[in-house]
Amino acid sequence: MKKSGFQQFMEKGALFSLAASAVCLCCRLIFGGSVWVALTITFTTVLYHFAVRIAVGAVVDHITASGVIYNRAWFRQSRAESFVYRLLRVHRWKLKIPTYTPEKFSLKQNTPEQVVCNMCAAELIHEVNFLVSFLPVVLSIVIPFLNSTLIVFVLTSSAAALFDLVFVVIQRYNRPRMMKLIGSRKYSNNAMK
Repeated sequence: MKKSGFQQFMEKGALFSLAASAVCLCCRLIFGGSVWVALTITFTTVLYHFAVRIAVGAVVDHITASGVIYNRAWFRQSRAESFVYRLLRVHRWKLKIPTYTPEKFSLKQNTPEQVVCNMCAAELIHEVNFLVSFLPVVLSIVIPFLNSTLIVFVLTSSAAALFDLVFVVIQRYNRPRMMKLIGSRKYSNNAMK
């Protein structure tokens, strides 16, 4: 299966961050200086955000491989959400956001039920990512050595969490439309009997 541009970006971002962290750490050890410490911490934090997203995606995909119960309350869109999505004009920008695995959302390759299950799994991935985005902030508070770089952790964690929140919104916005498609297919199948 060919990797999407977004998958390649995530993997290259993780590799670049790893290499940059290693170079900055070596420079710190060779030349000294607080700038190398700050750069090492920054690139390591960026590496964390790339790597954890790849890992969480793989774990949740494995757990949800046999499907998701998509009609559970957690996955239902509320009226308040619908109002917020209209205010955010999600319908205007959702197609401009990249998809990590486009084939999972293709109606040519999947049934509507499979697409909805994949949407639920994708939502779970981004919700977990949203939560783990703030782990570096917690660590910077708990570990005295990292207290001085709290701002780096707050900024990178907030940016990463917002990134994932965009994908949660898209999944929650699109799913009711797919559920209507499933409902109309069931109705037409029953009408044909």
